[in-house]
Amino acid sequence: MNSAEARLGWLDDRTLRWKLRQATTLMLEAVADIIDGEGLTLSGALPGGAEYACEHTGLPDQYAPLVEAEAVGYLARTLARTPTSLFNGNLTYFVWKIDTLPHEKQSKLLRRTAAAYNRCLPATAASPEPGDAPTVPYVVGRYQSGPYVGFAALTRHPDGRRGPAR
Repeated sequence: MNSAEARLGWLDDRTLRWKLRQATTLMLEAVADIIDGEGLTLSGALPGGAEYACEHTGLPDQYAPLVEAEAVGYLARTLARTPTSLFNGNLTYFVWKIDTLPHEKQSKLLRRTAAAYNRCLPATAASPEPGDAPTVPYVVGRYQSGPYVGFAALTRHPDGRRGPAR
């Protein structure tokens, strides 16, 4: 089999990728609706959200974990403003931090994230307003002899830039 004959599955299937994006957006919006309507936190509203989104976008249930991982990963990138792996365990931390917000701020953050995701914007475009955001750590690089980890409000660094000058 040569490279022209090889298929990459969902990676080269434009229709499937479009449905996955639709399902991810729908999941973020549906979870926000559940938080508003039932008063649950993000962690309480997440179970079943991806299956619901797959069902309503015509995707098989086997794609539900992929949709949930993409939605929560994009939400985490929105908060941290840095890329984060889906498999390093940090997503649980971001979900926990969002759970500490009032319900209306959680749903507002999810709706903002869904709107930015739907417009194919980078995650930083959905960053919450300072009063809406929990403080999360972000690694900005190495500072002299060791790693520098800063804590900042999510929209701007206190010095007016994304991180310390190198």
